[in-house]
Amino acid sequence: MNLVCDKNMCNACGACVAACPTNAISIKEDTFSCNAVIDTNKCIRCGLCKNKCPQLTDVQFYKSINWYQGWSKDDSIRKKSASGGAARALAESFIHDGGCVCSCVFEKGKFIYVLTDNALDIEKMSGSKYVKSNPQDCYEPILDKLKHDIPVLFIGLPCQAEGIRRYVPEKYHEKLYTVDLICHGTPSRLFLEKFLNEHEVELNKLNDIKFRYSHEKRDDSYKFIDYKGIMDRYSIAFLYSLTYTENCYKCKFARGERASDITLGDSWGSELSGEMTRGISLMLCQTSKGESLIKKSELILKDVDLKRAIDCNPQLQRTTSVPSARMRFVDDVNLGKGVNRSIFRYLKIACLKQYVKKVFIRMHLIEPVGYMISYK
Repeated sequence: MNLVCDKNMCNACGACVAACPTNAISIKEDTFSCNAVIDTNKCIRCGLCKNKCPQLTDVQFYKSINWYQGWSKDDSIRKKSASGGAARALAESFIHDGGCVCSCVFEKGKFIYVLTDNALDIEKMSGSKYVKSNPQDCYEPILDKLKHDIPVLFIGLPCQAEGIRRYVPEKYHEKLYTVDLICHGTPSRLFLEKFLNEHEVELNKLNDIKFRYSHEKRDDSYKFIDYKGIMDRYSIAFLYSLTYTENCYKCKFARGERASDITLGDSWGSELSGEMTRGISLMLCQTSKGESLIKKSELILKDVDLKRAIDCNPQLQRTTSVPSARMRFVDDVNLGKGVNRSIFRYLKIACLKQYVKKVFIRMHLIEPVGYMISYK
């Protein structure tokens, strides 16, 4: 099999697919890895795929010039967002000023990227998505907008943002704004499907799916994989870094210096404890145009304790470590032993803690908040 980058190291950003002039490349995904495969019968050996691949090229990283924490001035936006609503506030401001925004949405069972200049579409992009997403179809539309002098804001994972930046010719970079999200790693969509299937839920039949829940931001139209407030095993395995695709454990973007104009995450451990249940965004600015975008958006900005922010976001320091049980877990799932059963086998204590949490929630001793899948 002829591959663009090293076996199982593909991050599925799709830059090589978009760059190939003969449609010779396709992304092949399995439960725990991705690969960009070259059809040698179509390949003309131009080298564009390798030139655009973030895994094979040198990435220019920048130190942050400013750090902030804060939230949207609009309470309705903050309520519907995973953290403080910074991404949505940036997106709405960008569209208001005449630009287009590209980010991930869930449509017909797939996590894809769409490009829009309609502020009404931004709500679909809100919320964390703890699964591999597919930006392959957004490259040409982004470049077309830039060629017509229309600014574009891309919001996605660091590897995807770098794929966009490498695909777009440098002469258009001034009007291309990139926002990367602090990322632990992502499981394959095929893994998510296996998990949901064991709960008799079909991903391609869902209208929507969410991966985090807050009592403050609840929507009673959604159902839960487990009891409301109980972390399901997909979420447990995600937080314990057991289920990511193989490339994520060697991610070059998990560091303090960043490659995008802006970096967004949760302001975990914030001293603004009274605001935590409502969500607080962490914002890192690497460029002056990123700083300008943040300042003009409808955001309440606060100072942030840098040491605390870094300590509470390990991916600003290092790549996620491979759990000691991962290979045995992968083997079990690939042998058909079941996703839920295998997660319980290797993360037994974490799973049992959720049974205790269920008792506390039923006794109304704690609020049902945290990581868990809900759907409708």
